[in-house]
Amino acid sequence: MRRTVRRVVTREELWSGNRENWRGLLFWRGEESILWWVWTSYDRVRKRYEAAMSDPQHADLRFHRLRTPKDVERFLATAVRA
Repeated sequence: MRRTVRRVVTREELWSGNRENWRGLLFWRGEESILWWVWTSYDRVRKRYEAAMSDPQHADLRFHRLRTPKDVERFLATAVRA
């Protein structure tokens, strides 16, 4: 949510000239509200990823949980060395 608010305030371009807007932040039901989407899908998506990570079929995969910008920096620094 912080990232979305920052993008709205700074008018950061996402891709091909697209930008997030205040209308997308409004908390009402509908396809255009990113907050409503997060509110209604977070738990379902989290469970889906946890199930995939614990599935023996994916035992050969290595999952990385990157929760902060610092986590991403550390991961990329490690990946570059590898």
